[in-house]
Amino acid sequence: FGRGRHFASGMGRFPNALLGGWQASAIFSIQSGFPETIISGMDFANVTTSNPQRPDRTCDGNISNPTINHWFNDTCFTTAFLAADNANGIYRFGNSSRSVLTGPGSTDLDLGLMKNFQMGERWKGQFRAEFFNAFNHVNFGDPDRNIADGPGLYDTIHGAGQPRDIQFGVKFTF
Repeated sequence: FGRGRHFASGMGRFPNALLGGWQASAIFSIQSGFPETIISGMDFANVTTSNPQRPDRTCDGNISNPTINHWFNDTCFTTAFLAADNANGIYRFGNSSRSVLTGPGSTDLDLGLMKNFQMGERWKGQFRAEFFNAFNHVNFGDPDRNIADGPGLYDTIHGAGQPRDIQFGVKFTF
């Protein structure tokens, strides 16, 4: 906006000083959730590896209306059969595959507003206002996927992404 710019280039000196030289920017991002793998938290296969092993899966596990206190159907994943086999000397991996569930998605809008101004021939200035997660949209973290964590932790979400962050800045170039 202002003299020599695309919009409102015919302004007078005083209106140009107030209204001219403004720029705006925006970044909008939206993404679906990441694939989630349920883990058993125990070495039922007796392979002494640090890689997490998976439990047995008895049904789909997805629910139609997930909440932060109940993100998936936790009764669809069990270690009871693995523990029984282990007690009988049968060491095996669970039948659940990787990435069987989807975690929460995220939405983010970042906005920027800049005012450029000229101070003489060689001096320039810029005022910036930047708004990260401008509408303070809550982006939840991944649910706890470890059966060994037990009730109250397993199948629940315990965190969220960054809240709104606003920053201002002034820059001078000469």
